[in-house]
Amino acid sequence: MATNTTTRPDEKVSNVPRGASHLGTDAEGRDHYATLPPRPEITVIADGERELERTLDDDHTVADWVDHVADAVGWERNLFGMSMGEHLVEALRDGGFKT
Repeated sequence: MATNTTTRPDEKVSNVPRGASHLGTDAEGRDHYATLPPRPEITVIADGERELERTLDDDHTVADWVDHVADAVGWERNLFGMSMGEHLVEALRDGGFKT
């Protein structure tokens, strides 16, 4: 009897923090997420793994992060500031919701 534990291939552990909002996908294919204030945290996911986690200080906002990404690499898809209706239209235009 084996004593080691393995993960089934169909199990998926999310690297996205609970309650985080998807800010979008940058031009290099990384997904950016942010949690809400008072201490917003940025998480960047690349190839299914957390590449970066950063807590924003009092002098920086999520909008500042969005601008930083735009300047550094650009956005493939920027979702920041979109209303729920705009998200729905975007998803329907793309043929469904991204999971």
